[in-house]
Amino acid sequence: MMKVYISGALQASRDLAGARALYEAAALAVEEAGHTPYLPHKHTDPVKAADLDAVSVFRRDMANLRAADLVVAFLDEPSLGVGAELVLAREAGTPVLALHAAGTGVSRFVAGYLSDRRSRVETYVDRQGMADAVVTFVTAHEPHLRRVS
Repeated sequence: MMKVYISGALQASRDLAGARALYEAAALAVEEAGHTPYLPHKHTDPVKAADLDAVSVFRRDMANLRAADLVVAFLDEPSLGVGAELVLAREAGTPVLALHAAGTGVSRFVAGYLSDRRSRVETYVDRQGMADAVVTFVTAHEPHLRRVS
């Protein structure tokens, strides 16, 4: 069983409830593929866990990012946190699937950074397309499990 870290804008999101729902749909796809998602907003949400200080948020999310076998990142909204998570994941050698909705722009720098055999950027048209992309990415990495549950 793999652990999949789901990264997406929270603090800077224009529609936090919608963002949470999108990330939870990705988590459901991960679970249906037989793996374990980590959703930062379930633990360090900027509204629901507003009492947590920045260091606590960083430590918790960083520990989970380091423990992840894969990262699914949403690029629909600009986010410094997502950018930092992408760099940390790639520097650790963790494969990344970066997703964005059709019609949203993605930084060419980020797209270039993620363009290699272990990471990629994909466009989705709807929730089902997003979920399908997540399942395809996760199952493609199953033969490369780093740890056994």
